[in-house]
Amino acid sequence: MNIEQIIALLATKFPGVRKDVLTALAGSIALQAESDEEVNAIVGKIAAEKVTKYGQDYRSAIDREIQQSVQTAESNLRNKYNFVEKEKKPKEPEQKPIEQGGGALTLDNLKQLFAQQMQPLQDEIKALKADKLANTRKEQFQALFKDKNLPDDMVRLMTEQFDRMSFQDDEAFNAYLAGTQPTIEKLAQSRIDDTLTGGAPKFGNRVDKDGVSAEVTAYRQARSNPQNDLGGKTV
Repeated sequence: MNIEQIIALLATKFPGVRKDVLTALAGSIALQAESDEEVNAIVGKIAAEKVTKYGQDYRSAIDREIQQSVQTAESNLRNKYNFVEKEKKPKEPEQKPIEQGGGALTLDNLKQLFAQQMQPLQDEIKALKADKLANTRKEQFQALFKDKNLPDDMVRLMTEQFDRMSFQDDEAFNAYLAGTQPTIEKLAQSRIDDTLTGGAPKFGNRVDKDGVSAEVTAYRQARSNPQNDLGGKTV
């Protein structure tokens, strides 16, 4: 019985349990069972309360690792690129309206009047263009996670980190994508390796002497690599 079949068996017995929890549990069972009969016997002995407790411990371990990895990545980026938090834009001074007294309007006054009338429209167009560009870049960033099967929490936290960044131009943005893609691929490969080894929870399978998982180590190494000139800055 392969991993997918064990997951299906667990899903039937324990409906409502997250798939990533069942996948981790199935990996552990696969390492212990030598036959389909042994798999059925092990699954049959597992109580629902134990699965619930296992899932809670598993998610807690993943949440801690994700939070630590994101905080470490942000710290490394700040140290490497001297990022600063976004500052609020100062309020622009209001333009003094043209006093149109009894005299005739001059050409300069007409130009100023036209500029005042067009300014709100120009501001709106500029804002729309900025929003469209930001959305397009975010879609390109999120496309890096397609078919990578990374935890939703990790994708969410990395996306939040991306949302705090700004880019001087397309070249800087493309450099950021090129630097981030290897990081995501390493995280995805580490997750695949953990699934194949059948460890549970995955973030706790392969750890170094300090107890740091392989996925987090790969994320940190990729972010701290001086060759990964990401080009963006936190805003």
